[in-house]
Amino acid sequence: MLDEYAQFWMFYERDGKGLSQGIVDLRFREDAEAVKAVYVERDALQEQVHKQAAENSNMRKAIDQTIGWMESVDPENEESVRLLVDLKTPATDAAIREIRAQGVDIAESHLSKKFSNIGVQIMTLQWLSKAIRAGEQP
Repeated sequence: MLDEYAQFWMFYERDGKGLSQGIVDLRFREDAEAVKAVYVERDALQEQVHKQAAENSNMRKAIDQTIGWMESVDPENEESVRLLVDLKTPATDAAIREIRAQGVDIAESHLSKKFSNIGVQIMTLQWLSKAIRAGEQP
């Protein structure tokens, strides 16, 4: 059946075994597309959480190793500080940038609803949000 003749849309989700399960019946295609967008965002957030959990696990291991090393040698040794400083957390850094940018997005949305004739200010906030997401230090 062609989409323009459909009376309802069923949204399915596939489990880890590849089996599909109906989640919700929707009357309008736009609603089905909105549900899909929510599930896509959910999946992206789950992936981000898994990356951050892996990074945090690695950080804990590195910290534990550093503490053990510090206890076995001179506690004044600067090498222990270097081990912690060199720790990389790109997923955590990206999540923090996204959270900061979302705050700017909220401000932009709020201001655009409350005030008129503030196009330059809105464009500045949009630029700031994009710069934060890109990792630039505005």
